[in-house]
Amino acid sequence: MGRRRRRSFNYVYRSKRRRERSPFKCLEYIQKTSHTNSNEWRHNHHNSGDTWIGNLGWATEEREELLWMWTPSNLQKVDNTLEKEKLDNSDIKWVIQSLTSEIDNELEQVCSVITKHDFFRRSDVFGNIVESINSDHQDIDDWLKDLVKLVVSVSKQSNIKTVYTKTILGLFSSLLLPTKCSNDPLIEDEIGNAFENLKVREWYEDLQDDSPSKIHVPGPLRAILHTLITWLILPTSEMVDKDEHPPLWPRDLRAPYRGPVHYLIEQFSLFLEDFIAPLRRGIKNYMNYVRSQGMQSSFKDENIRVYRRVRLLDNKCIHGSGVCLEVQFDTNTMKRVRWDSCNFLQYGNVVCLTYDDCPELVYALIANRDVQQLKDGKIFLKVLNENPQSLGRLRRKQQSRLVMIESKSFFMVYNRTLESFQNMALRMLENNENIPFARYLVDLNTDVREPLYTREKNFESTGVDFNCLVKIKKGTSKQYKKIPILDVEKWPTREEMGLNEDQYNALKKCLTKKIGILQGPPGTGKTWMGVRIVEFLLSNFRNLFTNEESRPILLLSYTNHALDQFFEKLLELESIQRMLAGMSRFKIPFVRVGGRCENEKVKEYSLNVQRKKIKYWSDNRAEMQKSLKSVKFIDTLLSFLQEGIISADFLKSEEIISSDHYSSLIQVQSVFPPNNANDSLLAWLFENGVDYNQTNETPTTNKTELTEDDLFLQESERRILDDDDKSKVDENENLKEISPLFLLSSINSPPNYLLDNIQSNYVAILNFVRKMLSNPDDCISDEMMRGVDDVWDLCHKERWRLYKFWIRDISFKFSNRRNRLVKLFDDYSKAVENERFKQDLGILTSCYMVGMTTTGAATNMNLLREIQPRIVVVEEAAQVHEQHIIGCLTKELQHLILIGDHQQLRPAMNNYDLKRSHKTDVSLMERLVMNKFPFHCLTYQHRMRPEISRMLTPAIYPTLKNHSSVLSYQNIKGMKHNIFCVNHQKFENQSEFSTSYTNDFEADMIAQLYKYLILQGYSNADITILSAYNDQVRKIRRKVTEISKTIRVSERRLESRVHITAVDNFQGEENRIILLSLVRSNAECKLGHLGDPQRICVSLSRAKEGLYIFGNFEMIDNRKNMLWMEIIKTAKEIGVFGENISLVCQNHPKTITKVSTPQDFGKVPDGGCTELCATQLQCGHVCERQCHGDDSIHNLLCQKPCLKIVCESNHPCPKKCHKECGKCMTKVMKKFDICKHEVEVPCFVDPASTPCPVKCTKTRSCGHPCTLKCGQSCDKLPCTERCLEILCDSGHPCPKKCHEECGKCMTKVMKRFDSCGHELKVPCYLDLASISCPVKCTRTRQCGHPCTLKCGQSCDQVPCMETCLKMVCDRKHPCPKKCHEDCGKCSKLVTKKYSNCGHENEIPCWMDPAFVPCKAECTKKLQCGHPCTSKCGQSCDDDLCKVMIQNMHPQCRHITIIKCYKKDEYICRKKCTEILECGHPCQGNCHACSNGRLHVPCKEKCTRTLVCGHACSDFCWNPCPPCSKRCERGCVHKRNGCSHLCKNLCEPCEEMSNWICYDECENEFRSSEKCHKDYVRPPCNKRCKKSLICKPNHRCIGLCGENCPSICKRCDRKKLTNILGEKSVDDSLVVQLIDCGHIFMVDTMDEYMRLYPEHFILDEKMALKTCLECSTPIRSSGRYKNVINQTYSDIVEVNRKCKVETNNLFLKKYKIQRNVLDKDMPLKERIACCRNRYVRAVCKRVLKKLCRRYKAILAMDEQYNIREIAKTYNVIFDWIFHHSNVTFVHEELEQLNDEVERFSMYIDLVLLKHVWEIILLQTEKDLIQYHLLKLRCPDGDTFNRGDVVSAQAVFDKIREKHCLWMPVRERRMSFKDVVCGKRGNWYKCSKGHIYLSEVGGSVDDPRCPDCLSPKEDGLPLNEEEMEVA
Repeated sequence: MGRRRRRSFNYVYRSKRRRERSPFKCLEYIQKTSHTNSNEWRHNHHNSGDTWIGNLGWATEEREELLWMWTPSNLQKVDNTLEKEKLDNSDIKWVIQSLTSEIDNELEQVCSVITKHDFFRRSDVFGNIVESINSDHQDIDDWLKDLVKLVVSVSKQSNIKTVYTKTILGLFSSLLLPTKCSNDPLIEDEIGNAFENLKVREWYEDLQDDSPSKIHVPGPLRAILHTLITWLILPTSEMVDKDEHPPLWPRDLRAPYRGPVHYLIEQFSLFLEDFIAPLRRGIKNYMNYVRSQGMQSSFKDENIRVYRRVRLLDNKCIHGSGVCLEVQFDTNTMKRVRWDSCNFLQYGNVVCLTYDDCPELVYALIANRDVQQLKDGKIFLKVLNENPQSLGRLRRKQQSRLVMIESKSFFMVYNRTLESFQNMALRMLENNENIPFARYLVDLNTDVREPLYTREKNFESTGVDFNCLVKIKKGTSKQYKKIPILDVEKWPTREEMGLNEDQYNALKKCLTKKIGILQGPPGTGKTWMGVRIVEFLLSNFRNLFTNEESRPILLLSYTNHALDQFFEKLLELESIQRMLAGMSRFKIPFVRVGGRCENEKVKEYSLNVQRKKIKYWSDNRAEMQKSLKSVKFIDTLLSFLQEGIISADFLKSEEIISSDHYSSLIQVQSVFPPNNANDSLLAWLFENGVDYNQTNETPTTNKTELTEDDLFLQESERRILDDDDKSKVDENENLKEISPLFLLSSINSPPNYLLDNIQSNYVAILNFVRKMLSNPDDCISDEMMRGVDDVWDLCHKERWRLYKFWIRDISFKFSNRRNRLVKLFDDYSKAVENERFKQDLGILTSCYMVGMTTTGAATNMNLLREIQPRIVVVEEAAQVHEQHIIGCLTKELQHLILIGDHQQLRPAMNNYDLKRSHKTDVSLMERLVMNKFPFHCLTYQHRMRPEISRMLTPAIYPTLKNHSSVLSYQNIKGMKHNIFCVNHQKFENQSEFSTSYTNDFEADMIAQLYKYLILQGYSNADITILSAYNDQVRKIRRKVTEISKTIRVSERRLESRVHITAVDNFQGEENRIILLSLVRSNAECKLGHLGDPQRICVSLSRAKEGLYIFGNFEMIDNRKNMLWMEIIKTAKEIGVFGENISLVCQNHPKTITKVSTPQDFGKVPDGGCTELCATQLQCGHVCERQCHGDDSIHNLLCQKPCLKIVCESNHPCPKKCHKECGKCMTKVMKKFDICKHEVEVPCFVDPASTPCPVKCTKTRSCGHPCTLKCGQSCDKLPCTERCLEILCDSGHPCPKKCHEECGKCMTKVMKRFDSCGHELKVPCYLDLASISCPVKCTRTRQCGHPCTLKCGQSCDQVPCMETCLKMVCDRKHPCPKKCHEDCGKCSKLVTKKYSNCGHENEIPCWMDPAFVPCKAECTKKLQCGHPCTSKCGQSCDDDLCKVMIQNMHPQCRHITIIKCYKKDEYICRKKCTEILECGHPCQGNCHACSNGRLHVPCKEKCTRTLVCGHACSDFCWNPCPPCSKRCERGCVHKRNGCSHLCKNLCEPCEEMSNWICYDECENEFRSSEKCHKDYVRPPCNKRCKKSLICKPNHRCIGLCGENCPSICKRCDRKKLTNILGEKSVDDSLVVQLIDCGHIFMVDTMDEYMRLYPEHFILDEKMALKTCLECSTPIRSSGRYKNVINQTYSDIVEVNRKCKVETNNLFLKKYKIQRNVLDKDMPLKERIACCRNRYVRAVCKRVLKKLCRRYKAILAMDEQYNIREIAKTYNVIFDWIFHHSNVTFVHEELEQLNDEVERFSMYIDLVLLKHVWEIILLQTEKDLIQYHLLKLRCPDGDTFNRGDVVSAQAVFDKIREKHCLWMPVRERRMSFKDVVCGKRGNWYKCSKGHIYLSEVGGSVDDPRCPDCLSPKEDGLPLNEEEMEVA
């Protein structure tokens, strides 16, 4: 891999805009965007976001094109010259001189031209140079000097590979220097230096191309790769039903792969099957369950979860996820599910929506997971590959039929990696691109070379600084700067680095090899070594890479915790601290990707924090927020529309309420103040009041308090998904904007005016409104709504129905707006996501290292492709899937470091069956180690005390040693043993809803032991509880949580939560004390997870100081698991095995308590023994607890009662001892001096300074009694009693509170209008003289209609809306318009009669029939006799009769059904039924095949068998080309064939083949030759004398020197009889083929293989010798080896003949251009555009013969003949052009010649008849007509050349008789120069000649063209032929 120029990332920062002061108004934005087209958005905003990253650099091809655009014209001429196939001497010299002249100015372009044409290695250029060097001239020519200058200059360019100059420089060094450079030392030095520089660069390029960048992909594998690329990751219903899956080949982990293609296909197939097989199996089981007859039982499956009764709700806008589908499912059967702690419906997982038996599957990702919404069964989904039709069909299904199926496999982990593999396959298919490090990962080459970056371009070792690793400074204080990294002898010593021997060797291997593998057993410090390695790489980042070459290091870890731990240790290093101090605040050395960072120190370097540091403004983000807020606004508005009263002004502004209705609504607005339309709307709806008995209070829901999530899910610890800074929409802002739009709602306060009933009971009013709006479909119809003139005339029920009509309209309008906003939000979200990607890419490429989990790497695969890391470090590599690592390896990779332990946990798999069959849980690290790949293992452990490590050695780690630091651990307090195995016989349990297991006894024992250890002084942070099963983890956590509440210790020790987790989640972790529950205990001795050696290793290696294991060890021992048996044996030997665990009192060491049950822990309730403590506390009390080991308990707060006196009255303190006494609170009677009240108050209260608490008895100034206390001022608070004032003369009391202002009297009273006498109920204060009467008017308008306005309004104020009463015509038709509208003309339809035709028709009354076309059916007949189908008023068109008729074609006489008007010009499309010579039916039709005379070429696939045994894949009509399939020949050493194509020459096998007779054979034939050579000895026909295995006296029935057959004549007689027959069993000898194992008689095989001359036959068809039974190629046989070799030689000769005689046998295939087959294109242009010269030649000859005649026909007057002849003319040329990519054959050309002769003769007769019609006799005309009919259109069977000959005779006779001027007919056309293809078979004659049988010749009687003599041919030879012969 070359050091490419680094892509520059240009940051374009824009200062963050100031916030707009005016608040964002959703309603204005909605109205604005409702008129905006989405296309306008794309135009305006597609590039509106900030450009975070500049151009990523031009690709090589683009760069060359750009350079070439600016290349001077001289170089363009050179480029054009080099396009020639061969250059002469003058051209070569001119090119060299031209290129040399441009070196100084345009060197880069010169190099581009040379590499483009590979100038120095061209055969003509190279030959000319050699000839010039070898010439007799002693001096060097000028052009050779220019050439030397050119070569030397080009060879110095680093971007030009050595392959382009290696050959020419070698030529200069070997020939030019010794001959012609002796007199020119300058040239000699230049050539010598260039040659030396070439060697260095060649070394560097060899290291660069360690794995070939280009590979060959064979044909069959290309098809599989194409299938892989297009394979659907998520299966369709059909794929599930048919169980379709990618190819799963047998896997051999201990052998190299056959190639990168096989490796890629296998990794993709296994990874996909591991993910999808459980899902596919689960869906298939559900299909069968639904299809089964009885569906009474519930469905259960361990692979999927099924959620029933699914409802598809509306689309929702989710920040960070775009537009999502809200789904609700039934939760009635899931009441016990704890959504806050379970792993159901995890974010990022995949679900499947379907119905019934899954006829279609719609997949979606879980986009948002809210626990509160999950309790209601709601979840948000992001539909994958959304298909509106599929979702529409799902929405139409019944709710009970829809289900949602969830996969238990995490989708995002697999999806991105699989897509990465598909991209790799695409690059491999299109560009033949290889896999990174294929030499090691695929070929398993153990000779690992150094990384490319460790070498400079001069191949010198890169200098680095080792001071960062030096921890112990020696007295000399040596500085290790610029040390060659590959010269390990100059490295600091291991003592200076603080490393032991193993660590030092591991460091060398990891830093100096392309793939470094470090194995670290538990506690040996592999993570610490990884930190040291990364520290070195970071400190030397600038030394190892230049700015252009630098790429961030990629650090991968399995879990988030391990990643945070690694970064934390890295930050503690002194060298990293110095690096951080020298960087700016905007630049950091590393970035941690992922949102699940829990470490505060590391969080500062997370990607999220780095984003926030960069302030920028994004228009797309701002618009996205606006659209999101607007959608939320509409959602809120639509919800309030169903429970409140919307403003009438808002309805009017949105054009929902009509102007007429709005006007009628506000007619009474002056009656109800304040005067507006909204008050009128309320009065209109509530005029009849509210029935409170029908209103129901909305019950308030009791919110249950959520419990703390104690469950550490395995998925949550492993999965990483980037936390987006999700900005939540402020709901309060929406409510503030919505509130003014509503008159009544739950967000509005009750109005303080207008209606008394609304003020009195606001909640009841809202409930009443909800009830009235509960049925939105019960609204008024459109017709009724338009018929309403005055809304006040409607009854109470109809008013509410009209209001619901308005609500329905406005809901529909805002729903449409919402859909547009949702689409807008989706577009902006995608733009923001693109901006975020560019922003992240800019941040990551500017740092030195990027850290992420493997799951994070899978989800951010696109980022990794752009980053192209050169170094990848993998932590816990043995637990990482191989596919994850391969997916992260990019083509720029130079170094891969794997750190882990393959003897601990393997990668977690989903498909257990696949894991067993294909070992998919083997990681890349383990596979490499398994194949003897160089690695280093650490041996000193720093974690476990020796008793614990002894459990691992030698059973798991034979060489593991203890470091001195583990020998000084203290014993576990309160325990007799630091490690103990507690044996029990209590059986396990299993829940019906789970596949996991629990053990109640072990859970209780561990919970009690945990409590006991806490009482010994340990904290929660010191203890970890592990179990092999998740259900047991949950059970232990519940019990520990319960028991923790009863422990009285320091809160500091319990402030952190005790870590309780599964074993699989704790790899790489450690703690002081480990409590381990093995769980499994059953009568069947099933171990489950306990049988996994990796889990056993992890379980026993986590503890540092104490390990206590609980399990049924007797059952485990009975299982005969060798590892467990060794561990149990060791435990018994050291005395830490038993059924009782011994507890030791710390205060009384001799007191030992045996514990075997959870109840036994009751003997030590306080963690000591049964004796009393009796220790005196600081407060003076004595500790009354039993003996306890932890003295810190004495520092706890004393719980005894306090005995102190707290006041002068000697009252004792009532509080606990540890609490402060404070003031005396004892109640006593005291008297207040001011009011003389005696009250019981606390003892410390002073009556003189405290107000009296007795209720006041005074009267306020307003007259109401005071409600305050005696000691308070009566006027301190306003009076809340009802006001006593009289507001008016009528004596109405004030209804307000006493402290409120009374205002006007609002009591409703009846008053009379003086003007009209109407009475109206209005507020008392209102004067009717100031308002108009709102009663309906009873007067009549001037037009005669009654007035519809109010009494107080003028009748003419509004135009009359009644129907007009006028008559508008003489027929007295009434006017249909409104009264105030102009009547106009009468438009009523009347029946009128047409004078010209007599038909009657309905037309408007005012129209005249003379000017209106008649619409009756036409009764006329067309010229053809069919009735006219047009209207009477239209003209009849004779040419367009569309009646279907049965018509006979005038030429071919075929009958067809067509439209009448096409009968004279249609083309016969009847399918041709002829069977062609190839055996395939003709694909043409009557027209294209000229009625069977010219058949279109066959385009079927050829089915002929080639000489190699493969089927031909070309067109049937073409000659069979050389085979392009993979060669399946080979030998015994190449069972799978060779790697070449069949048409290429096979590489000769150089292996030795020995064929000798056995020692006892009298022939003693012997031969030992290389495999590809013939044996020189004859075959031995003696019977083999060996004895068979079955019995010593059973003799072999094979031949001497051959492999003994696997069948015995005696033991297997019946089987042998079936093969040979009854008569042949006793006497015959047999041969067993090595390749397939089939057995044949020797005579049969000898004859078949043509072993002896008597077996030879004349002209035998050539074919690869295969087995007579199974057709397996015969490759391996000593007896027939010479025959096999001869057959291979013949096949090679056939391929040679195919290549040599290309011009004679196989034509070049031409891609048909579209315009060649374009029939509308002029013929001459079609001929000019055709690339096939033979087609052009045939066209020109045919055109030459027909052109003159065709022009004469066109000049005739008779159109029928012209049209018919033109069709035939075009058909002939179309047939010729169809051969543009298909070869001609002789028979076809003869048929073409016949057709042209027939056609030309036909034209001549037509011309003769019509041109000379006047002078011809009638008998002559009849004779011409007779021949015309015969030649007009004969079919292929009836056509005869004799017809043309007889017609020619008639033509000549008439022409000569009348002396007519007619052109003499030409001779028959000749196509001898048109090369025709041969489609025969290959034969070999008796003389060894190989030939191809002639076309049309009989295959059964072929004749060799080389062996034919004049006598054999049967025809005399002329002189020319004799001379040729």
